[in-house]
Amino acid sequence: GCSCWYDPNVELLGISTVAGNQTVEKTTKNAIKTLYLAGIKGVPVFCGQSVPMLRRSLVCPEIHGTTGLNLPEDSNEELQQAYYNISPDQKPGEGKAVLKMFETISNSFKKGTKVSVASTGCLTNLALLLILFPEVKEMIEEIVIMGGCIGVGNINPGAEFNILLDPEAAKIVFDAQLPLVMVPLECTHTVCFTPLIRETVEKTKTPFMETMSELMRFFADTYKNVFGFDYPPVHDPVAVFRLIYPQFFTEEKMRVEIDTTSSLSPGRTVCDIFHMSDEPKNVTVTKAVEVEEFWKVMVACMEKASAASPFKIPPKGSN
Repeated sequence: GCSCWYDPNVELLGISTVAGNQTVEKTTKNAIKTLYLAGIKGVPVFCGQSVPMLRRSLVCPEIHGTTGLNLPEDSNEELQQAYYNISPDQKPGEGKAVLKMFETISNSFKKGTKVSVASTGCLTNLALLLILFPEVKEMIEEIVIMGGCIGVGNINPGAEFNILLDPEAAKIVFDAQLPLVMVPLECTHTVCFTPLIRETVEKTKTPFMETMSELMRFFADTYKNVFGFDYPPVHDPVAVFRLIYPQFFTEEKMRVEIDTTSSLSPGRTVCDIFHMSDEPKNVTVTKAVEVEEFWKVMVACMEKASAASPFKIPPKGSN
């Protein structure tokens, strides 16, 4: 949301949430909280699907914490108190997210503009949109998803978390014959919140920047403990960056199938990297990104958000 809102090349029309790293109630609350932190007003947030199409729900507190956006336990006490007590005026929009997605996309299309969609969670909302409103296909410019992997997964040996959450939904989206871009783990794992980036962010002494840095520190600790990474990758913003700046990516179009039947690696994105399949190539897979260009844009957007943020940390000892 931050990078979309503060980038002059894009207009953010709305956000739909879905169950993922936490329940949909928590992810919706976090979306609204993030907009507040970044000083973003006027962007509707709609609460989406609470469960996958066929499978049981799965959350991930070991990576993202019990709220879905935890601070480290040893963070500044005043920061923690202010952060966890944020209560924005904005409430979730009324109505079903999938209906609002169609309404927003079709209204834009009627005005002569197709809509690009960035998906940074599981694909349940998008799959239902395509099932209920097949005519929406001609209204969509492109779908960019953060999800999948060419090789090694992060939730089972061969699958990435967002796809595993709802493989059946992913299959519907991948088979929809739409312009689809997959930003896999192999790409996002190259974009990390390094000490140099942390230092750059912390030069701007504001509550917003301190909060962003501390959120990444929590993610750094969990990612190191679970996956052994020295520094945490910033998965979702890379997909949004691809939507806005495709020129900074190395990509290849290939056939990608979603495994919905395996007992070993359900949710695997089976990438035909050697083009052996006779089936049409349905996905553009990003293989590399110019990391310096990403951080130039990301830090600039964060600085704009920092300047607009209403978030304050009360002085120590104040009520």
